[in-house]
Amino acid sequence: MHRLTRTERHMGTRVSISVEMPTESTQAAAAAVQEAFARIRELDGKLSDYDPTSELNTLTKAPSGEPYPVSTDLFAVMEKALDVARASGGSFDPTVGPLVKLWRRARRTGRRPDERSLSDARRRVGFDKVTLDPASRTVTLAVAGMALDLGGIAKGFAAQEALDVLRRRGFPNALVDAGGDVVAGDAPSGRTGWRVGLAEPGREGLPVDEGVEVVRRAVATSGDAFQFVVIEGKRYSHILDPRTGEPLTHPMSVTVIAHDGALADALASALAVLGAEDGFALLARYPGTQARIVVQEDGSWRRSETPGFHVFLKRKASSPDAPPARRDEDRTRSVPE
Repeated sequence: MHRLTRTERHMGTRVSISVEMPTESTQAAAAAVQEAFARIRELDGKLSDYDPTSELNTLTKAPSGEPYPVSTDLFAVMEKALDVARASGGSFDPTVGPLVKLWRRARRTGRRPDERSLSDARRRVGFDKVTLDPASRTVTLAVAGMALDLGGIAKGFAAQEALDVLRRRGFPNALVDAGGDVVAGDAPSGRTGWRVGLAEPGREGLPVDEGVEVVRRAVATSGDAFQFVVIEGKRYSHILDPRTGEPLTHPMSVTVIAHDGALADALASALAVLGAEDGFALLARYPGTQARIVVQEDGSWRRSETPGFHVFLKRKASSPDAPPARRDEDRTRSVPE
């Protein structure tokens, strides 16, 4: 068996696709990989909040209160996003865009947003302000000036779609890593699964001595070890609590394992806000999901895991198929310089 790996930059991050196949299928596999990258590019053009011409940004410019027709892809992502938003009580919320923009500016300037601006942004945030109509495939935004941000779900969705392309083309033994949102297919030949490295706060610069091994599952990581700003002596994460409009203030990392890339991605964002107790209660709504949370409290690190997380752990994974996620390379969830 032969392994083909290609890396390109899409969705503001490095995307790596690995496919294992017989040597005589290398040319066909290369064509399938290019088709998978083309699918990611297509989704980037629809789901990006950075591209002013994207379908997502076109939607936000539509008149408020009026149903706006959208593509099958955007509708599917919005359905998944709003499902997790409702289940998490708004700890994950695709309407958080106005707040994200304020705190991006705060990172650049080193100044906290003023309360008037924060209050105005909060008024335009809330998943309950979005209505989906499956029959007409339309989205209605209730309040003028709303801004959607799918950074907490888009890459997981795109990685899953890319893997589905490879499967349809006859290459199920594959792995897609979209900047830390990893979706694994069937196991490589002679192995029990694909190994994904774990990066956690307090371990930067150390050898990777632990990872998870997965088959036909997704692994998503959310954390703020690299993306934060200190303003007047207080540490502000790039991860926001949509319910309050405030960033998290303590270093942390979340790893979620689920059966679907979009779900793993969104749940990782929600658990970063909820913490272990409420976050693990949320996972009970989604059978087969597992998670680990590492958080710094009172100067020390505390690790919490769901009961089944240890099943996926593999010790001394010195050469993971997907290396530990570095969220500082992830534009869609980070605040750019």
